[in-house]
Amino acid sequence: MDSVYEASDDSFLLVDVVKPFVSSSTTLLDMGAGSGYVGLELAKVGAKVTFADKNPESVKYISSFLESEDLPFTVLESDLFSSISSRFDIVVFNTPYLPDEQDVHDPALHGGPTGIEVAKKFISQVKDHLTDGGVVFLLTSSLADQPSLRRHMHEQGFQVSCVAKRSFFFEELLVYKCTLQQFDCEDQEHIALLQSLLPSSFSNPEFLARGKRGVVFKGVYDTKPAVCKVHKPGSDAKQALLLESEYLQKANDLGIGPRLYFADEQSVIMEYIPGVLIGDFLRSASSSEIRQVLKEIFSQLILLDSRQLNKFELTNPYKHIIITPDAKPVLLDFERMRFTHRPKNVTQFAQYLTSKNLLPILQEKGILSSVDSFTDEIKKYARGEPAVIHAQL
Repeated sequence: MDSVYEASDDSFLLVDVVKPFVSSSTTLLDMGAGSGYVGLELAKVGAKVTFADKNPESVKYISSFLESEDLPFTVLESDLFSSISSRFDIVVFNTPYLPDEQDVHDPALHGGPTGIEVAKKFISQVKDHLTDGGVVFLLTSSLADQPSLRRHMHEQGFQVSCVAKRSFFFEELLVYKCTLQQFDCEDQEHIALLQSLLPSSFSNPEFLARGKRGVVFKGVYDTKPAVCKVHKPGSDAKQALLLESEYLQKANDLGIGPRLYFADEQSVIMEYIPGVLIGDFLRSASSSEIRQVLKEIFSQLILLDSRQLNKFELTNPYKHIIITPDAKPVLLDFERMRFTHRPKNVTQFAQYLTSKNLLPILQEKGILSSVDSFTDEIKKYARGEPAVIHAQL
């Protein structure tokens, strides 16, 4: 088995992460299967697994030991998707993530000059092999170029969240969960509408998300990555778009939110912010990273409160705060923001942090260990008294 990649800490982590997503109806591809450990463990909990590896020794090894297992499986020799035509509910890939060393390249370990070249090629191809709602779980390492990898994932149309991290002496292993936004004929029509409504400087529109009253696209505006919201015909979104642009500009004047590029009754164009949603970040990041981000969020919210700008969505802000790859929090979606005499941005976000689902996760990381002291400071702040919020985090 010298030429076959054996299960190790990265394999164990990947199995732990993916198991809760598997059911008896799940079709699953174990890409770069190596010894087959990951796929076998997931098959044991119900997945119908296809094992793929470009190493013929791996294919031979997996085939030999699976003959004794009463499990549904397929084993393919394939350089990424070269021999694969099927689609899968889940695709897992324990990527070769070590940067190439001088005169040394082990394809089971080394992922290219920056450690992400194989992963990027995989991400570019896997889109054509996912069922509707399919999920990719990709394991990589802090030794590889993570900002460039995440940027490539976003460019390929994936929503990306880091769902697990595990630290070792010389590296940190990371597992990304990647999902594609679905696309239908209505979205095709809105792309045409988008192109007819927007300035010619907005180009390369791609469907990103939809809401009750509008559709969001990603594209390029004056050479800068951007997103655009377009109202659905027949909706009442025109006034909402104007209000959103008005309040986004007010936030921008305070150094808050994505930069506003363009707005009219039909559309709002703003800076595209790559990153992970606040909930995913709080569950996967280190204690020091979380403290840094929470302090910055509270600083922004205190500033909004001081200007009587109330955002309204902060008791459950899972879609309204994104954390960039360099750990900077950005508030999103200013459609509901309004002037109020007693804004509650700080108190609402404190309510979110102390919710029964999130508080145990934070306390396990040593954050808000004295929740009573934190709550006391928030109450002082709400009464207009001097309060020291940051020190309680």
